Amino acid sequence: MLIVYAMALLEKSGEPLSAGYGKLAPAGIAVASALTALVVVALLKSSIGSSPPAAISARAIGQVLLNQLLVPFEALSLLLLAALIGALLVAKGEKGGGN
Repeated sequence: MLIVYAMALLEKSGEPLSAGYGKLAPAGIAVASALTALVVVALLKSSIGSSPPAAISARAIGQVLLNQLLVPFEALSLLLLAALIGALLVAKGEKGGGN
């Protein structure tokens, strides 16, 4: 929900997209196609559905997150927070003239 709120803050009201963005469309389509192909190949080669999933409880997931993956989990949350704050500062600088 926080990301949606941040995107609403970053939206430029009524400004048309710059003509320069149209030049990037072929590259964007190529990257999106390559990533889609990569996901399809990975799904076809995976063993999803070949064996029944093991019963995992919410308590087991919580134990793994809070014991084995605590540092990467917190590092990722700090990275996402820093990216969000940076995006807000860049947007504020563009709209408010740097004030």
